Amino acid sequence: MLNRLSAMLLIRPGEGAQVGYFFALFVTIGVGMALGRGTTDALFFKRYGIEYLPVMYVLVSVLLAGVALIYAAFVDLIPSERFFRILLGTLAGLLALNWAAITFGGSDLVYPAYFLLYEVASELLLIHGALYLGQNLVQTQSKRLIPVILAGHTIGVIAGGLFLAFASRALGVQNVLLVWAALLGTSFALLTLWHRRRGVSPYFRAPRKERSRLRQSVTQVRQGVRLLGASPLLKWASVGLFFMVISVYVLSYSVNRVYTHSFETEESLSAFFGILTAVTSTIALLLQVFVTNRVIRRFGVRSVNLVFPATSLLSFTALFASFSLPAAILGSFNKDALMPAFRNPVHNVFMAALPGQLQGRARAMSLVIVMPLALLVAGLFLWAAQPLDSTRYLALLGIIAAAGFLFFSHRMNAAYIREIVQNLRERLFLPEQQIRDLARSGDGQAVRDIERGVMHDNDEISLAYARVLLRSAPERATEVLPRRLETAGRATRDQFIRMLRPLESTHLRDRLRVHLGSGDVRLDATLLFALFEVCDPQARSSVLRLLERHEPRLRAAGIYGALHYPVPELEQAALDAWLELLRDPSPQLTLTGVELLLPELQDFHSREPLYGGSRDALMRLLGCEDTRFVRAALKALRNRPAGPDATWFTDPVVSLHAHPDPSIREACLRCVHLLPPDMRQQVLIAGVQDAHPRVRVTAVRVMAEPHQDPVDFLCRCLTGQDMSSPRAQEAMITRLIEIGAPPDVMLEVSLARAADARRMRGARATLRRAAPGLAAGLRLLDHVLEERMHQFIDLALLALQASADDQEIAALRAGLQSKDPRQFADACELLANISHQGLARSLLSLLEDDGDGGRDPLTFDSLEALFQWGLQRTDPWLRECVTHCERTARTGADRPMAVL
Repeated sequence: MLNRLSAMLLIRPGEGAQVGYFFALFVTIGVGMALGRGTTDALFFKRYGIEYLPVMYVLVSVLLAGVALIYAAFVDLIPSERFFRILLGTLAGLLALNWAAITFGGSDLVYPAYFLLYEVASELLLIHGALYLGQNLVQTQSKRLIPVILAGHTIGVIAGGLFLAFASRALGVQNVLLVWAALLGTSFALLTLWHRRRGVSPYFRAPRKERSRLRQSVTQVRQGVRLLGASPLLKWASVGLFFMVISVYVLSYSVNRVYTHSFETEESLSAFFGILTAVTSTIALLLQVFVTNRVIRRFGVRSVNLVFPATSLLSFTALFASFSLPAAILGSFNKDALMPAFRNPVHNVFMAALPGQLQGRARAMSLVIVMPLALLVAGLFLWAAQPLDSTRYLALLGIIAAAGFLFFSHRMNAAYIREIVQNLRERLFLPEQQIRDLARSGDGQAVRDIERGVMHDNDEISLAYARVLLRSAPERATEVLPRRLETAGRATRDQFIRMLRPLESTHLRDRLRVHLGSGDVRLDATLLFALFEVCDPQARSSVLRLLERHEPRLRAAGIYGALHYPVPELEQAALDAWLELLRDPSPQLTLTGVELLLPELQDFHSREPLYGGSRDALMRLLGCEDTRFVRAALKALRNRPAGPDATWFTDPVVSLHAHPDPSIREACLRCVHLLPPDMRQQVLIAGVQDAHPRVRVTAVRVMAEPHQDPVDFLCRCLTGQDMSSPRAQEAMITRLIEIGAPPDVMLEVSLARAADARRMRGARATLRRAAPGLAAGLRLLDHVLEERMHQFIDLALLALQASADDQEIAALRAGLQSKDPRQFADACELLANISHQGLARSLLSLLEDDGDGGRDPLTFDSLEALFQWGLQRTDPWLRECVTHCERTARTGADRPMAVL
């Protein structure tokens, strides 16, 4: 029974105790809030006068701003539960003092004081309660559980309203204050007991402390204001809140004015408020428990965010037509039933999209500036409108405020997804692509930031920024990199010059020429190669001198210069020197000769004796243990035509494609044109299944190059059994994106990968239902199937990057792969809002699965069918696991598995 109720309320295993605690806490707070609301209105309206209500709104705005400054000082500095205890204890003490002043004092000012106390306390409890939940729940939990938790608050309000309706005459309205104080003490005890056992709220992150609390308060509010420019979501949410507060308080004044004129005594008015509170809260409860979370899951938070603004507009339209008791009751239904049922849960989800360390500042800014300002505007307008005979002015102001609320809620919806994407980008991966995009867009500040990175003292950091600058703003790179050369290390200077090649600019060549003759042979050789490459006229005169040098790199530069310019009178000397390097027994000298086997010199090294000399040199280097020599030989083989001596390289290339160094395996793939067709296919398939992503991408690129329609070829490979592992499919999808496959093709690929993910889930369900105990081997297979399911989900999203917003999907993928539950929850929320809703629902059903397999379709009729399917796939690890499980099932022995 309890499990069925939990499933109906979307409470997952392990969440029961936490939801029960929050539910009890908010029930207790809700009872107290209902007692406070009813007694405040009854005492103030009947003993002081509703005509002073606009003045109270103005006073509330001033007091709320001051109290909120104190709130801002502590809200992010201490855990939310600790501040909650301070708030509850302080409020209970003030209620006791207020009760004493009403009972034993003779001043009427105690009623405005009580009104101010309730208004400020209710706002603080509402806002801090949302922050408290945000520090204890992640985004996906919030969508499911906050409606249930807030239903506890609504149940409390119902109970408080019924208590007020039947007990206010017996106890006296003023004595109800003591009951409220006792409930606050109960809430204090619940908070203390829970966190004594569970510790601090799990998502609390303390900021840097400051000595001055006032300075901290002002800093919090100032930071919140600055956030308005940095966060479109916060900006539009704040403007929407401004109009919402005006509409709610104008509506509250309007309906209370009708009620005060309809009921003559404070007891009858208090009893009516109790019944009205109970009825509207019961409706809110039913909506929260059975409607809200399902509507949010079905239509999304952005659609539900528009419900309360729209119904507020309808409520004021009814009051404009008839300022009477039925229209007033409709208005109360809107603010007391629909607001807690729809607006409050959705608003909490929207605020949870902000970075955790900024949520408190944003709420503090709302309390200190937005709400007081809105109250001030509402109070001044109501005060000015009181002398007017027509009540339509009140309804007209409400219509204007509700229309503004609806408009800016729509703008808030548009900013919601962008906020989630931005936060995921900042938290999960380096924004190199975004930096390049900014630089290309002409953002001067972005380019200047990259240039400062190039000038960083650390050579590795400088190189990383140099690559970004070279891709995004190459004209600036030719200005900045030469300046950094003056302080760079030898290896870094060499890499900078290689980045700048070809040196097309005369100005750039002149700037780099000053580094010649610095005593660094390697740097001189690299620079001379770069100058010879563009046939620099000034460098031509140094060719003869270089051919006579003993340093092999400088002599190689001379060879290149003599043949590339060309210098006809030095051609034979250069060829002789080149052959001498290739035949030298020293691998280092041989390497220098092999590095000259460039495409632009192919007319020379494709003829004897260089052709045979280079073949022998390459064979010697391929047999070296030093991977530097092997890598250089394979690089040279890339440009060697598949001539009659290609069989010489078959055995070395085939054996090296299993080398432990991934750079060697990748280089082998570039040489498969020298292999027979059957061996070529074997090496390429092994490369596509390789453990290293760069090797896989290169293998796919080489496979697709000979085909006139590479998109069709890769799509056929994706549907075939030979490429069924996630590794292979990732490489092929990446290549499809690189060559610009049409969006409709990529969408089909994405849907197919989602189907593979569902099949993996179905396989898990088959496994768990057929063998509930799951022996060791079956447990491993279960884990592998789960891993493959998540990998295929990622592949479906990877394919979607080509047919949807690239940056959003990239952030989504990073969030789903994150181990941080809040980032994972943000990614799920982003997935729910992508344009392809069918795919989104399919993937979300997989991500939100509780893992018991109870809702999964049986994809396979039996374990034997599952094993047969697994053995047919070319996924090595999955096939090995299935083989082990099949052997275990057949022999009854759980033997150790081979480690791949």
